Amino acid sequence: MKTYLMKTLYFFVALLLGNLTQLQSQSFILQQKLIQPDPFAGDNYGNSIDVTGDLMIIGDPSDYNDLAGSFTTFTSGAAYIYRRDTDGIWNFEQKLVFPNRPRQVDYGYEVEIDGDYAFVSAIFGDFSTSEEQLLDPGNLFIYKFNDQTTTWDLWQSLEAPVRETRAYYGMDFSYQNGTLIVGESWQTRDPNNPGAAVNAAGVVHVYNLNSGSGKFELVQSLVAPDRSPQAAFGYSVDFDGDKLIIGAARERHEINGQAINLGGSSYYYQKDASGIFNFVQKIVPDNVASGDFYGLTTTISADLMAVSAPFKNITNSSGTWFKQGLVYLYKYDTVTNSWSEIEQITTTSLGGNMWYGHDMDLEGNRLVVSSYQDRFMGPSGFLTPAGAFWLHELSTDGTVVNSSQVSALDQNPSSFVSEFGYSCAISGNIVVVGAPDNEYDLNDDFTNEESGAAFVYKLDQTAGSRESVTPAISIYPNPAKSTLNVNAETDFFSYSIQDLTGKEVLQGKNHRSMEAIPLDDLASGLYFINVEFLDYKEVIKFIKIQ
Repeated sequence: MKTYLMKTLYFFVALLLGNLTQLQSQSFILQQKLIQPDPFAGDNYGNSIDVTGDLMIIGDPSDYNDLAGSFTTFTSGAAYIYRRDTDGIWNFEQKLVFPNRPRQVDYGYEVEIDGDYAFVSAIFGDFSTSEEQLLDPGNLFIYKFNDQTTTWDLWQSLEAPVRETRAYYGMDFSYQNGTLIVGESWQTRDPNNPGAAVNAAGVVHVYNLNSGSGKFELVQSLVAPDRSPQAAFGYSVDFDGDKLIIGAARERHEINGQAINLGGSSYYYQKDASGIFNFVQKIVPDNVASGDFYGLTTTISADLMAVSAPFKNITNSSGTWFKQGLVYLYKYDTVTNSWSEIEQITTTSLGGNMWYGHDMDLEGNRLVVSSYQDRFMGPSGFLTPAGAFWLHELSTDGTVVNSSQVSALDQNPSSFVSEFGYSCAISGNIVVVGAPDNEYDLNDDFTNEESGAAFVYKLDQTAGSRESVTPAISIYPNPAKSTLNVNAETDFFSYSIQDLTGKEVLQGKNHRSMEAIPLDDLASGLYFINVEFLDYKEVIKFIKIQ
């Protein structure tokens, strides 16, 4: 196992609030790397992931192999279930596939596992008993663990109550305590009023487990109170207890006479005493812009919530970082029964196209966020989109108080492109991330086959952070005029200086434990110096004056 004392001091930019929050790091132990038992080039193992307790499920919507492990000439998809033993090792338990394995149904697009139930969606599937065959209506398959045979058996298949071509039933779903909520983001018709058609407006379906039959029964279909064309209501769904958040990532807005296309929104529903979810609040960020896809991912836990806009452009005085990505943090107000935005966060890495917030999972006060195009300096000296995930700890008021980042390069310095962090999930002290373009085997040897992988990390709460001891580095003077002196405990590998926008303005490599950095070319203002050692990084804020 490898231990990563990742990025031991960070300054995370709260863009909307305009303040800076000092963040300490977490320590991670890489417990295990998982690869499917039947890998093949072109698979997307790790496209979706869920972990609950000692159970894990990993989706591969591009899987080529049948249950016998034999190669087929077409993709159909699969899901793989793992169980953790008493030694903490995750062992492969069973492979699941779409019945009869039809072509290109994206089985494994989304997965979830909890207790005796496993759920797998196939958004391009058509497994209906109806004689009418449709293109890509979508299906959701429910598996139940059989104690007698110790196998996961197909228990139930679900489809939309009003089936439609390219409705993508199962685009996202969420299960908890006998309630299953399924998004059908491109559905045009309202199941409550099938004659009311709004093109690709979207629908969300609520199912409850019948304790007698053991089957899931449809109890409610939800539509947005202001249905609009191609809004994709149900693109993301998540709920906790009586609180339900639904993303409509493609919704169009008209703000001050300006069209905001693909800006996105989220809708909050609350369950009443009779078990019915009722619309309460629509949330649209004040800084929503075209192409943000706000609501692409939603996650909720008790009175905390996060909604992502992974294609959000971050614009400032130095320019625009395209598709950098942004996550909005919310806190629930029990007095007003509504959500208030607390903070906006993004990755600290340089450059655009990070897609921070592509996937998220919130459990308690721990939020894990994927940034699978996050760029890092690779062995060639160029920024490479290796991918990363972030773990943020939130305070009771919803602000970030602690953050850590792990990248693909931390695991394997040669792993240039793996989409590491494409999917992510958290359960207790375990964080699991998918890398569907991984080309390295379990020994980190290059295979030249993009078949995918998953990485299991454990949050090591016993490891002390460097903030609890003498600081590793110091800088002086601060404010600095013409020279910034850096004094480190040991020789450091490299340094870089960034302005408030995250733009790198100075950098250097292979320096001594004491270094004088000339600042004559820098304008007055606030900067951050990133000093990187072999296994950790520290960041210190300083002011440049004339």
